[in-house]
Amino acid sequence: MQRAAISLILLLSSLLCLSDFVKAQSDGVDSDTSLNLNFQKVHEWSISMPLVIPMPVYPQLLSDGSLVIVDHGLKTINHFDRAGNLISTTGGEGRGPGEYQSISAASIRDDGKVAVADISSAAITVSDMYSEERHRTNIDPGWNMALQWAGDQLIYSSHPFKIMGGNRGDIIMTQFDSELESSEQVMRLELQRDDPPEDQISCMFCRFWFRNDLSYYTTPNDQRYLLYQVDPETDEIYEISLDNIMPVEYSDSERDQIEESRQEAADRVGLDAPDEAPPRFKRMIVDMFIDHKERLWVQRHSAEGTSTVFDLFDQDRQFLGSVMPPEGVMGVLSVSGNRVLFSVSSGWGPGEDPDTWSAEVYEIIEE
Repeated sequence: MQRAAISLILLLSSLLCLSDFVKAQSDGVDSDTSLNLNFQKVHEWSISMPLVIPMPVYPQLLSDGSLVIVDHGLKTINHFDRAGNLISTTGGEGRGPGEYQSISAASIRDDGKVAVADISSAAITVSDMYSEERHRTNIDPGWNMALQWAGDQLIYSSHPFKIMGGNRGDIIMTQFDSELESSEQVMRLELQRDDPPEDQISCMFCRFWFRNDLSYYTTPNDQRYLLYQVDPETDEIYEISLDNIMPVEYSDSERDQIEESRQEAADRVGLDAPDEAPPRFKRMIVDMFIDHKERLWVQRHSAEGTSTVFDLFDQDRQFLGSVMPPEGVMGVLSVSGNRVLFSVSSGWGPGEDPDTWSAEVYEIIEE
């Protein structure tokens, strides 16, 4: 099977036959659906080290219970024990071995493998938190650089600044082994950026969520409950949607906050704020993650003052039911086995300490 370019400008009625486009759809979401699943809190973090992690990103819980946090500002990789004590700091800004001019994207595996894409050096570096092992390879940098581990494979995707033999909307996905010694282009996605058709399944700045078999999920950047699973081996594209999921409107207070944020951003750069009304509806899908059983958890927006909901799908894209997240959590930071690392603080809310990074670990329990 040739793993060639695949067009994402999908004219469903004429370009795809039924065998290439399979729709997984429920007969409606049952709010009383009961799953024998729940979240059990097993640990929490509260790390006050503003000089070590002033700009914390990409937190990942490791299999031994320790934690790795990348700092975007200092360009460091920081390893903490379960008590929140700093074990080690590596990296830093520079051009020497293990240093970074920038951290454009990062992905951390729960065995301690840390992959960093550096747009300024046009390179990916994979290091090990438990040893001095380090591997590096050159890449073509681009817009929306992203890294993600899929089992033992590292997937790098971007819209390269220089496109040869393609259009300016191409997104190229390349897989590397964990030591960056071999690479293979997985897919070349062709996106129509100007006036894209309604049935285009992704976008230049959309995210991708990979499974271990290198198939992946993506969702259009709009208000529909719609996502896709793409299989690079077969070029099959599967649609996943749910009936009777109504769009969630922004409240008046949320719309006011959007306008205030726009005005603040415009004031910082000395420009006029955009003269357009805030959007009426929220994006339907907030986030996703794939659990230890390769099930897909889709987090969707809810009305102001109510908790978000996770919709659960099995490996065959069948809807299993909905699960409420733990009370007080804000979003999923990372997943390790059956453990989920949730954020619990934005750092800027009333009574919150912007110098303290906080998160909680929950296990997915099946009764």
